[in-house]
Amino acid sequence: MKRLKYALLTILTLSGVTLSAAVSAQSTDAIEVTRAAVQTERKAVVAAAMRLSEQESQAFWPVYNDFRAEMNKIIDKQVRLIRDFAKHYNSLSDEKAKAMVAEYLSIEKAKLKLRQRYVRKFEKVLPPKKVMRYYQTENKLDALINVQLAREIPLAK
Repeated sequence: MKRLKYALLTILTLSGVTLSAAVSAQSTDAIEVTRAAVQTERKAVVAAAMRLSEQESQAFWPVYNDFRAEMNKIIDKQVRLIRDFAKHYNSLSDEKAKAMVAEYLSIEKAKLKLRQRYVRKFEKVLPPKKVMRYYQTENKLDALINVQLAREIPLAK
């Protein structure tokens, strides 16, 4: 349990670093290093939470890796949106705000569609209760990251 709490704390901390890196003028390499660290910690939390058998583990991790790779492409769009918001924060027009809301909703829709599509893939390799456990774990990790994002990103003026 201590290990799980430590990993959650690390993800929360690293998520803030990721956001700071994404919004600042740091290099793409720095962002990618930070994101890789977050992914490693996320995977450790999932591993601890899932308690997979050897057979389940062999089947689960390739699907998980594919899911996270696809989710990272969507998260790239989220990072671009955050950067765009930071760039226009002091001069945000109504038109730009409207476009950003549309982009945000598009990103959220893409995340949901991906999660829905992968339920079937996870169900092929895990029993239903473990699929549910996985989605609960993902939801908790995403909630922690979203709390950090909410703390870091100011409301529009």
